[in-house]
Amino acid sequence: MERNEAIRALQLLASQAEAIIQQMNIIQNAISEAQETIEAMRALRAPSEILYPLGSGVYLQGELRSVESVLMSVGSGVVLRKSREDAISVLESRVKELTKRLEELATR
Repeated sequence: MERNEAIRALQLLASQAEAIIQQMNIIQNAISEAQETIEAMRALRAPSEILYPLGSGVYLQGELRSVESVLMSVGSGVVLRKSREDAISVLESRVKELTKRLEELATR
């Protein structure tokens, strides 16, 4: 009996470790995406040509006329207009929160 219990406990721990690794990967991807977005927003200059991705590798070519404000999803299908600097601040806060969560998971 003890051997079977030990095997089950080991399987449970392995399953929990795998779930934590998956969560860490998801969080790391979100951090990378936010950091890339911050860099892209800081590099924006107007006027400039831009490609709008439609999906399936299809793009529309357009012109970026202003970089003073952006439209940002705030959840539940709600999109708000924010200044570029405010949007960057929101993303930087998100990166800090995600990094903290990643550190918490790493210590489990």
